Amino acid sequence: MQSTPTATLQELDSDLWPLETAGHIQICACFVVTSVTSTECGPSSELYKRQGRGNPLSCLLSHHFLSKLLSPNVPLSLPPPKPKRPTDFELAYGRKTRDLTFRDAKLIHTSDGTELYRGKLFRPSDIEGADVICKVAYCSAAMSFVNHEAKMYTTKLQHLQGVCIPLCFGYFVNDDRMDPRSCLVLQYSGEPLKKAFPELDVGFKTAIIHAAMLIHNAGVKHGNWREENVLNFKGLPMIIDLEHVNVHRCERAKDIVEGGLAPRIQDFKCNELYQLCIDLGYWKPGMINYIQGYVPIIMGMTAKELAATAPKNVPRDVALKKAKAAIKYHIKLNYPNKYDDWKNKRIRNKNRTSTKSISPSSSATSSSGESDSTPGIPIDDH
Repeated sequence: MQSTPTATLQELDSDLWPLETAGHIQICACFVVTSVTSTECGPSSELYKRQGRGNPLSCLLSHHFLSKLLSPNVPLSLPPPKPKRPTDFELAYGRKTRDLTFRDAKLIHTSDGTELYRGKLFRPSDIEGADVICKVAYCSAAMSFVNHEAKMYTTKLQHLQGVCIPLCFGYFVNDDRMDPRSCLVLQYSGEPLKKAFPELDVGFKTAIIHAAMLIHNAGVKHGNWREENVLNFKGLPMIIDLEHVNVHRCERAKDIVEGGLAPRIQDFKCNELYQLCIDLGYWKPGMINYIQGYVPIIMGMTAKELAATAPKNVPRDVALKKAKAAIKYHIKLNYPNKYDDWKNKRIRNKNRTSTKSISPSSSATSSSGESDSTPGIPIDDH
């Protein structure tokens, strides 16, 4: 009879245990203390916070005793503590597979109730092992979030594993009443973004948008779009932190075009995708700041058309002057790479009108045949 796949959690070096623990996951986050000072052992220190969760220091000396024993700058050398017995985890969600071993673990991140380790995952026949991340939850609230995340990996988003979310090797649970824990094992899929969303190149932004749409097409929304939840995996985004994923029926009513005018949110009809595009700086502003508020931009809008939206108590010549100033500022702020070309074209057109007349039959084209508008800029001051 085939046994249920299990995993083992151990908070010290796996080499301290014999190979019969193979077939289990071993989280080998080493917290051995070799030298500490009394200032490192206060109630606010990381070592103090880990008491009761495998902190070797708490097994030897209390903070009260250390405070009396040591001056603030006198080091204390401690021998390595004895390792604890591994803890077995049973497979809750994921692929049916034989027992796995997680070794060479390194703690890379901690948060409330969870710890992230990077290490090697071995199947019984593996030699090199797979590069993986093990997310360990050790309190009820954190375990609930990670349990939900695991369900998303193995149900609604299963077909996106390896496409825009990491490959999931399984979710394992230890039901020990005294020390319940769980762990989610994922393929290592790159590092979090080093740049803010607006600073990313256009190609990577587009790939993030496509990943978000794939997630929405699967009937859920991510719920926590931040830079640290997007990994750069060989130039492509991998989306993580699925703890906040919720069921979602996407009713997006407009195409997403890079560099296009931002639509009104009520016309777009999907708040999450809309906000993601705004955060990425994927669109150009669809509104222009004019006199006392913002006016929607219509493709090909002119200064006269913008001036026509001014309050009735504003003289026409003043409204037109303010419209041209608003357009100039808008282009300079939102189209910096095209602003110089736009400005130079305005100067050339102005010089031509001062030396020769312009045909009254064409207001958008100069006498030389050059268009007054600048490609890529939806508004102009002519």
